[in-house]
Amino acid sequence: MIRVQLESPYAVPMSKGDRQRFPDLADRWQVVHLNYRDAAIRDSIMRCEAPFASHAMYTTALSDHVQAERALGTGAGLAYLRLAERHVFYLDLIVHETESYGEDYRRWSKGMKLAREVGDELGITTHTRRISEDWTKLSLDLFRELRSLRGDTT
Repeated sequence: MIRVQLESPYAVPMSKGDRQRFPDLADRWQVVHLNYRDAAIRDSIMRCEAPFASHAMYTTALSDHVQAERALGTGAGLAYLRLAERHVFYLDLIVHETESYGEDYRRWSKGMKLAREVGDELGITTHTRRISEDWTKLSLDLFRELRSLRGDTT
């Protein structure tokens, strides 16, 4: 088995204000990200890879909402990246508002960008993957719901 560092979106793409105004949506969105992460881990294992997803482990022990703890978790995940033979980014959920960004690196989250930059510096081969268009559709539906709750008509 090949050692793989696995990356997928973790943080809910809502502002702090929107998370406070629409906590039920924020909670549902987080569940989608967690389920997607688990699907990505399964996909990787089914490819005979040994994935490590720091956001599957460190987010249960540390608070993602406390900047110092988030930084510690990020640092710990990056330490394991040095051991990886392959760096895999799962992109089905990389969407915003009405479109899929996928391969558009400029639109990735700060955490995924940082992981990519460090992996590139270490010379680790990067792969991007998608599991199913159903995940992208689900993420776009959540953005549409957020726009509706905000009363956005554009």
